[in-house]
Amino acid sequence: MKRIRRIRDVNHPLFDEKTVRHGLAFFAVDGDEEHPFEFTIETTHQARLKGTPSRFVEEAIETFLFYNGHISRIIDEQGKTLYETSRKDIVEHPLATLGVSQFHVSSHRVKDVKTWVKEPQDIIVAVTRIHGKTVARDGHTRLKVAQMMGFSHVHVFFESHDDIFEAFYYEARKRNIWSIADVTIVSPEVFQRDWDDFCDAFICEQNRKNRQ
Repeated sequence: MKRIRRIRDVNHPLFDEKTVRHGLAFFAVDGDEEHPFEFTIETTHQARLKGTPSRFVEEAIETFLFYNGHISRIIDEQGKTLYETSRKDIVEHPLATLGVSQFHVSSHRVKDVKTWVKEPQDIIVAVTRIHGKTVARDGHTRLKVAQMMGFSHVHVFFESHDDIFEAFYYEARKRNIWSIADVTIVSPEVFQRDWDDFCDAFICEQNRKNRQ
């Protein structure tokens, strides 16, 4: 069974530290085989895929776009187009009024993101609208770093959302988490327990409710 695994070890011998800290280093795992590959973001709308065998390309691109949905064109090492869609409009949005759908961010990831975020233009996150409120779908670590660096605005693009995402948003509000200022930085171990594991259980519960 094939799957894609993101690399977090900045000392990994097959990837340079910058690529790992940007979250652009991956392994494609197929049984006992592991195939390293990476992306380079070349412009606001274009990225380059390096290293993956052709049978992994579709899954590799799907995984990359989950984290980088603003990219509209992906090319291979020779410049051949592997993926292309219409460009998404990227606009500025005030950070303080942006709603959130996550409770915590990992201190490890905050450290990584702080190495490459230098200005507001470096932060592009997916957002959606819920009853007129603009809410971050992803990129909460980047948003937390933006707050820490004193940015007043970040860059966003709009996407749709489903009922489960909306449930996460309202769960955050129940916990008095209204903006990125309310999102706490926790250790990787606490993040795993209080966010990743919580998400798994919460999604299962929402799916159970939806089947009733």
